[in-house]
Amino acid sequence: MQATIAARRTAAAEGLIPAEEITATNTVTVTATPTISPTVALTPVPLPPSPTATPTPGPDDILDQYIDQLIKNMSVADRVGQLFVVTFDGNQVDSDSEIANLIKEYRIGGVVLSPENGNFSNADDVDTPRQVATLINQLQAAAYGVMLAPEQALNPPLSLLEAPDTLPLETPQSRSLGIPLLIGIDQAGDGLLRTSLRHGFTPVPPEMALGASWNPELARALGEIVGREMSSVGVNLLLGPTLDVLDQTRPDIAGGAGIYALGSDPFWVSLLGRAYIEGIHTGSQNRVATIANHFPGQGGSDRRPGEEVATIQKSLEALRRVDFQPFFSVTQYPSSILRTDGNPAATDGLMSSHSRYSSIQGSRERTPPISQATELGTILGQDEFAAWRQGGGLVMTDALGVPAVRRAYDPTLQEFPSRLIALNSFLAGNDLLYLSRFALTDDWEAELANIKETIRFFEERYANDPDFAARVDGSLKRVLRLKLRLYIEEMPTSENVGLAADAFRIPLENVLVRETNLSRLTEDRRAESLSIIGQVARESITLLYPDNSATSLPSPPQPEERILIFTDSRELRECATCPGQPAIAPDALASVMTRLYGPGATNQIDPNQLETRTFAELKQLLDGTATPQQTVLMERELESASWVIFAMLDVDPEVAPDSDAVKQFLRQRGDRLTKKNIVVFAFNAPYFLDATEISKLTAYYGVYSKIQPFVEAAVRALFRGFPITGAPPLSVPGTRFDNLAERLQPDPDRTIDLRILNETAANGANQNGEAASEAAPQTVLMMGDTLNVEAGPILDRNGNPVPDGTPVNFTLIFEGDELALPTQPALTRNGLAVISVLLDRGGVLRITAASGDATSDTVVVNIQGEETATETPTATPQPSLTPPSSLTPSPSSPGEAGGPGENAAQPVAHQARLDLSTLMIASLTMLAVLSLLLVVLVRIMPRPMLVHRFLWAIIAGWTSYILYGLGLIPGISSLQSTFHPWVIAPVVLIAMLIPLVWLQLRSE
Repeated sequence: MQATIAARRTAAAEGLIPAEEITATNTVTVTATPTISPTVALTPVPLPPSPTATPTPGPDDILDQYIDQLIKNMSVADRVGQLFVVTFDGNQVDSDSEIANLIKEYRIGGVVLSPENGNFSNADDVDTPRQVATLINQLQAAAYGVMLAPEQALNPPLSLLEAPDTLPLETPQSRSLGIPLLIGIDQAGDGLLRTSLRHGFTPVPPEMALGASWNPELARALGEIVGREMSSVGVNLLLGPTLDVLDQTRPDIAGGAGIYALGSDPFWVSLLGRAYIEGIHTGSQNRVATIANHFPGQGGSDRRPGEEVATIQKSLEALRRVDFQPFFSVTQYPSSILRTDGNPAATDGLMSSHSRYSSIQGSRERTPPISQATELGTILGQDEFAAWRQGGGLVMTDALGVPAVRRAYDPTLQEFPSRLIALNSFLAGNDLLYLSRFALTDDWEAELANIKETIRFFEERYANDPDFAARVDGSLKRVLRLKLRLYIEEMPTSENVGLAADAFRIPLENVLVRETNLSRLTEDRRAESLSIIGQVARESITLLYPDNSATSLPSPPQPEERILIFTDSRELRECATCPGQPAIAPDALASVMTRLYGPGATNQIDPNQLETRTFAELKQLLDGTATPQQTVLMERELESASWVIFAMLDVDPEVAPDSDAVKQFLRQRGDRLTKKNIVVFAFNAPYFLDATEISKLTAYYGVYSKIQPFVEAAVRALFRGFPITGAPPLSVPGTRFDNLAERLQPDPDRTIDLRILNETAANGANQNGEAASEAAPQTVLMMGDTLNVEAGPILDRNGNPVPDGTPVNFTLIFEGDELALPTQPALTRNGLAVISVLLDRGGVLRITAASGDATSDTVVVNIQGEETATETPTATPQPSLTPPSSLTPSPSSPGEAGGPGENAAQPVAHQARLDLSTLMIASLTMLAVLSLLLVVLVRIMPRPMLVHRFLWAIIAGWTSYILYGLGLIPGISSLQSTFHPWVIAPVVLIAMLIPLVWLQLRSE
């Protein structure tokens, strides 16, 4: 809808926009793919301005003007406070509570909730969704100056919503602004310890499970579940997904990221990350923003980043090619939350990493992490982030009180300079400062004092430093845009711009969630979601060892066979005072086996033949610390067992002393159990066993998560309940998946399909009208037609489409004279590659394609017309006819500069242009020129100068010879057809004279 001049004048009169800004820039339109697809075409197309009318502003322009006016009405405290997101202790939100004080007095912009801080509980006897929704409603109401009692929170009295002044907080300014809080959650998956919302919510797998499925649609579907459930309880900020490219799989350093990374290939991390973000936005109806971490990527860390500042020792080129790529892919456009023309697969924010980058920051002593360094702003200033930042994309720090940051500022851990940490983070380029664990120790009172002191320090700096104030206002605009766009139900257009001030103001009623919202978390709805999680589990589970053939594995357990299960049941705690819970219950696998394959089901096993033990008990046996009775009993169980199964997590003896039980068992007893079936289920990352240990196993499965659907999938895989198709998204030494880069190459065992795409082609007859050969089907075209050939889908060794940008070489040869048409390698998009060839000669054309070691069958094209032509036809690679991908191509693939499928039409000569005759003629021509020069100049020119000119002439002559062979000399094709091979003589002669003339003129 277009604005009338009168409407905009009304807006100016109301003070919404300045009078001089009645006109603004053009609107833009966007084309979006409505269905789930790994390729989304969302290129904004600006509308041309009317030649007779002044362009009117779009909704986003009007919102920007409103934000500017809103900032003018905010106090210093309001402006500064919006930059801070904090954690807090407990779940009390009353007028005397500490969190209410931070909201009303310090104007904080948001909070991050977690069960670790006692904000809510996932205990079985607690209605967690209701508890979370109640707390969030109380927090949001406090930001509006209203105190809601817990029993009122989900059904507040209408009088409070219509007249919130009846129960105001102490500050009228805060009450009048009506700015919602950001409510953040860490929902990384795999249950305890990285999943905040568990009881009453769908169990979420970690990202590595998505990576092992290689399925963007599943990533998008999982994102929709998470987005829908988070928005149902009022959460509006997801601290994720993680976009680290995990290229360090050493067990001693990879545990920091481990299963919380999508994989080791930047193309696939980008593709799956975009799909997951799109799902979050879609499932929440754009009510949940994403903060992708850990920017600019810490997959190459030399240590676990959480405890100490890690260093990434990569060149800038390597960082751009690998680590930066997923972040480039999610910031090509502003997100669909930030702007009306945004991309749903784009992230709303980035979370800066607490790692050092030696190639960017140097290697000086005490180099700060990038989150505290000005180099962060330099990275954000790159062209790849320009449109996203201009569209409102913001940057948030990771928790500023983690041990890594504490040690970075004082390795002795004697001081915690809270104000300096926050200031450096803000000046580095962060917009939101995440104050969590914000003290030298995890003492809440000390954290609270530091939070207050830091915010007051920023207020003083704002009042006294205009440059600092300007930076605060710039970040504030991004924060306010995100908050307003999260809750504006309909963006005002220029036709109702006079009402824009009211339209942009967010009523408290629009922010609060209702009792009915919790219906999205009913058992029926969760059952639907669980089916998707089960699909993720089945598609991701991997047979790491041996190979995947049916003959390489023994038959499933039988009723008469005894099964002994050892489980890593290490104790985990939701909070410091919470009761411990086993990571995997000791009887978890046995219970699933009995339910699925015991009596009343398939009767494949006898429950009396099942024995369960923990890793702690196994370690006692191996260390010799078990009691004599336990030792005798366990030795008897091991002796009688036909199957010994290990439910294994990561190996970290410092955190879990019993976690290395499998490694110790295989080292001490692996050679003595050759007649038993030894099976390991890796319910965490799959790289904690070495090649020798793996060779002692009967089977080694990568499961990637310990949540219930994955435990069930592991049992079903053991009993051959479904075909195993998953593959690890990273290299796993000691298995057939030991080289991921090789696995992602085209599979030589799969023949590449070739198709002629011409709609008018006549198939099945040759040039004489005879039936085509079955071995090489023919397509009949006419001279002058453009032949379009498509190859693919080209699949990798995992059975997935190869990464975008993989080169495909087409070979086109005319029968008889064996004349090969010139071709450029075409680059794949969605596994497909296309070339176009202008047919200007007749004959039978045989076409094949190859990519890596994969090849195609031959396709024959019969071209009706004259047998010869004046110019050799040229083959031009074309993008795939599928919708264009907005992802950056895999950095390991050629064609980075232009992006996947962007192949220039560059003619290349066929092989007949250069032969022995052209070589001899070129050599004789150069010899003649040099001899003539020697005769003429030897008496009048100093010898060094003569040698110098000889060398230049020789270089120019051979350069022209090479350019002639490549077909890069304009007009050479027509001359070649008439004067070949003698045309090379004038080409070389002219080329040699050019530097000689130039050198002579320069000397004169």
